[in-house]
Amino acid sequence: MKKITYFAIAAGIVLLTQTAHCQTDTTSAQGYISKAQNAVSLSLNDLAIKYYTSAIEIDPMSEVAQYELGCLYTDMELYNQAIPYLSAAIDINPNNANAHERLAYIHTENENYDEAYTHAQKAIELNPSLPSPYSTIGVYYCIKKEHVNAISWCKKALDIDPNYGRGYNCMGFVYFYKGNDSEAYSCFQKAIKFSPKDIDGYYNLAVMYRIKKNYESAISTCKKGLAIDPNSIKLYYNMGIAYREKKIYDKAAQCYEKILELDSTSTKAYNQLGINYTRKGMYEKAISMYEKAIKMDSKYASSYRNLADTYLLKGEQEKALKTYHKAVAADPNDSYSYCQLAEIFGARNNERKQISYYKTAAKMGNTRAQDWLQNNGHSW
Repeated sequence: MKKITYFAIAAGIVLLTQTAHCQTDTTSAQGYISKAQNAVSLSLNDLAIKYYTSAIEIDPMSEVAQYELGCLYTDMELYNQAIPYLSAAIDINPNNANAHERLAYIHTENENYDEAYTHAQKAIELNPSLPSPYSTIGVYYCIKKEHVNAISWCKKALDIDPNYGRGYNCMGFVYFYKGNDSEAYSCFQKAIKFSPKDIDGYYNLAVMYRIKKNYESAISTCKKGLAIDPNSIKLYYNMGIAYREKKIYDKAAQCYEKILELDSTSTKAYNQLGINYTRKGMYEKAISMYEKAIKMDSKYASSYRNLADTYLLKGEQEKALKTYHKAVAADPNDSYSYCQLAEIFGARNNERKQISYYKTAAKMGNTRAQDWLQNNGHSW
């Protein structure tokens, strides 16, 4: 369902035309929904989107069209496009447990964990037999560093379905962040075994390899996932980072450019292309990429941070200073940018502001700031 493929367009159109003749009214919302469902079955996602959109234009209150279009965007990993349609389905029917479950998954993928928790709880309230929301809550508690509680929620998902791939994926996530690599690896392998067509197991395993700086294994695991879903945005994203860390910048850029073919609005892809150019010393191209990311999402702190770093490398301290301020405005918990501000003010012999920014970062747990303050006789 995730794939956007074009090789079968001709055959698909023939089948859709034949199906249409069997319907009593192909211009109704239901007629377009049926055509969209047929297109999805043929992996003709662009065509399916067109039909679902037509159905919604005819009947904005069609819960089925709103929900299924949201699901299609979710499976294409176009999460921000999915959210309005799934939300519309819930506005039409507040008791749509599956829509809440999908939104819980999306918000987890987008790292909006509080939103994910809220939708997961609602999904469980409406349908306690859905395993996915329990897994989502497991991830939520993992982020809160309540690992025992997190594992117990993942186990609830597996109690409902012992062969549930996402349950193992989420449990592996918890074990990995607990520092138990062997258990995490085992869980990700089980996820792949029980859900062989779901690329999340490959993705999580590749992330684990990459964080451990085993870049070759990360890349090969991403490639295995891409053999199943050639258009997985997150697999290309992860593989691009692995290539970049190996300093294979051209292949890294190819990964991000592929993402932009699939999603021209991807702020993360532009941001990563910017990092790629910064690492290569191509600062003007890097700045262009960061500015594109910021234009798409003015609250995307990572691009402000990377843009400021690039200005510093160019020796443009004043621009860097202003941009780090924008980074902390977008993300008040950005301790790295506070440290960078401290260093700039230190270079300007403004000790008062230097200490103030280091203290702000230190209170967030930034060890770099804590070490500087301790070495210079300051508490925080």
